[in-house]
Amino acid sequence: MTRSHRVGASMSVAAILLLGVLVGTAPAQAATTVAWTHTYTSGNLLTSKAGVTLGCAGTATTVSYARDGSTSGSTPGAPNGCGNVQVDKDGNSFVFTGSYDHQPVVTSYTKTGVLRWRAVMPRLCADQSDTERYLDNLTVGGDGHIYASLRTVNPCGDDGVPHNSLVSFTNTSGALRFATQDDHVNTVHGIFPYQSGLLLVHPSSSSYFSYDGKYLSSFLNGEHGGSTVSAVTASGSAVLAKFGTQDGCVEGYTLDALESYAAWGRKWHKPANIGCSAEIAVKAMPDGGLVVFAARRRTTSPYDVYQSEVHRYTPDGNQTWYITLQQPLTAPAEDRLIDVDTTGNILLARHYSYGVTNGQPNQRNNVQVIKVTDAAGSNNHQTVVADTVDSGHPGTYAAPSASTLGIGNGQVYLSTYNSCDSVPNCTRQQVLFAFAVAGIGVDAARGKLWDAALVTAARPFTAYGDSYISGEGDNQNGFVAERGTCHVSNSAWPARVTGDIRLNLTLTWFPACSGATTTDIRQGNGADQPQQFFTQDLNSPSGVVAVSAGGNNIGFRDLIVACIVSNCKTREQQTLANISRLSEPNLQTSLIPFYNDLKTAAGPDADIYVMEYPLVLPSTSCSTANLGVNAFVTALRDSRWSSSLTSWLTGMGLSATQVLADADRGALTFDASEAAIAKNITTQLNAKIESVVTARRDPKFHYVRANYTGGPFEGHTLCSAAPYFNGFFIDAAHPSAVKENISMSYHPNHRGTEAYKQVFVDCRLNHKNCN
Repeated sequence: MTRSHRVGASMSVAAILLLGVLVGTAPAQAATTVAWTHTYTSGNLLTSKAGVTLGCAGTATTVSYARDGSTSGSTPGAPNGCGNVQVDKDGNSFVFTGSYDHQPVVTSYTKTGVLRWRAVMPRLCADQSDTERYLDNLTVGGDGHIYASLRTVNPCGDDGVPHNSLVSFTNTSGALRFATQDDHVNTVHGIFPYQSGLLLVHPSSSSYFSYDGKYLSSFLNGEHGGSTVSAVTASGSAVLAKFGTQDGCVEGYTLDALESYAAWGRKWHKPANIGCSAEIAVKAMPDGGLVVFAARRRTTSPYDVYQSEVHRYTPDGNQTWYITLQQPLTAPAEDRLIDVDTTGNILLARHYSYGVTNGQPNQRNNVQVIKVTDAAGSNNHQTVVADTVDSGHPGTYAAPSASTLGIGNGQVYLSTYNSCDSVPNCTRQQVLFAFAVAGIGVDAARGKLWDAALVTAARPFTAYGDSYISGEGDNQNGFVAERGTCHVSNSAWPARVTGDIRLNLTLTWFPACSGATTTDIRQGNGADQPQQFFTQDLNSPSGVVAVSAGGNNIGFRDLIVACIVSNCKTREQQTLANISRLSEPNLQTSLIPFYNDLKTAAGPDADIYVMEYPLVLPSTSCSTANLGVNAFVTALRDSRWSSSLTSWLTGMGLSATQVLADADRGALTFDASEAAIAKNITTQLNAKIESVVTARRDPKFHYVRANYTGGPFEGHTLCSAAPYFNGFFIDAAHPSAVKENISMSYHPNHRGTEAYKQVFVDCRLNHKNCN
């Protein structure tokens, strides 16, 4: 029996807490159907055709076996994760079944329980010194292959540190696909598959990896209020549960909030207010919403009485209903497990105790799987669909560290440990049960992924152009060393695009270079390597290309510097004349032949995104100090910089002597007329680029606006309260490299590069700022 509550119903907290806890009884049930079982004990060895002998001895002793079947050693305690079971779309199961020579082994069975293969996890130490390894997590990816996180117990002898790895092996044969060792694989608490890869959860951060083992991006869980990733939707949005404590909560904690993050941005944040719970589990629903299970411990005596609640949230984080289960739960709460299938059926695994009357006055623990409700919260009842008491295996089941729940088409899988406490004629063993349950589908988190239409490889992404795409102004995570003075930032927005799971793109080539003109991109310039897109094999039917070019053709940098330390008027007419030449069809430096070559290289089906330049300078007058003028003048007077800066100014046709004289008499200003010129130049440049793109009449060529109303750059020019651009920048550590390090001035900073990425996202996903 259950009680269903729609949100908004008038009900006190005390009443909710007491519902059914004292009066609930176990529901009547028919015997459940056991399809098959497998056991793993020191006395029941399973040997593959290759002669590998396995064993999983449970919580008391872990026994390892040599290749000839003899016992090679034993250690106290069960293998970490022993018994972890995962199920694929065909009902094949994958179980961590123990160790061979101290090395973790994964075993696969068909839906009918027939052995398919066993895989021994690879060594991680180069010198083979990893005599013992742990398998911490196991999952089936959206691509159907198997993934696990592996770590060495002791430091490797070759470098003196423990090693960690993301391991993958094929579904069909268990053959090793890869073993990726990466700093972002350290201490993995969970692996969640999504549409185009995996999310690995660590103590304080989470990392995205592709299905071929490549690291994509990370975010700090701590940035989201100390939350921990608890579920991931098919699209890859992470749901984080924020836990806390509550006065009077005995051995429990509260779920203070649920937060959803679609890649880099918060999708929603909702208070959860589930208090004094000894166990909380969060699962994704088929519609992208959530179900939250909370096992509450009473705050008054008897404290060991539990009450279970199931809470339903929409994809937007709004709670629609919750159910109070009217059955006292007296087993340890940390063994509560929950799963959801593709139709929204919610299943709950719980311990329960029953009195033994045939000469045994003690109680024995067993494990049930209960169908709690459907997706709508209707038909609220407890239907027991699996129960270890029906298995014919006497014993006391479900040690906290060795129970997992899996669901497949028409079957429920329960891997649990039989400790045999006070049970005669019982063998301690890990047992994998498969129960036949009509109407149960695969789990919702991966059901969508196993639809071939949804599991797609990431599209190749290439970014060409100048400093506005290379990330010149964002050195927060350093520049790519091998790209030299091109100043390609590790935080450039194209690199961040790869980590945005909504876009499903992989940056395959990033030849952008600071200072590049359209000619430089095609032919190279001096020591810089040519971007030469026309020589590359970009003819991919699913390729995506982004380009930023034209600003250096018109002397955009020189204009901004003139506006800052001289006067915009000195550059206005020449810059406007340069803009007009960008659309001359017979001029090789213009945008027309440039885009023609780009189209040829990218192929007819590639999507090409031409990026607009954001407004850097304010549209009204402002203090020159906020533009970095004072810092520039100070550096120009400094003996370390004066010679290099003077030469730099001379190269732009400006006089250092005049700049200092104007500074002394207070003539370095940025007034309304200069602001109007600067805005007009940027507007004219963008309009010219857009007109050339539009004239192509090519649906695969997209002009991406950066200065749209409500866009991320709005209100963030220099002189604003939170500018997204650097003012004057000079690197004191490199006084001889003025030309190289001063180029970071007046470019998007770290927040600006993130804004530029959002501009691209708004176009690609929402089409609100592009054609």
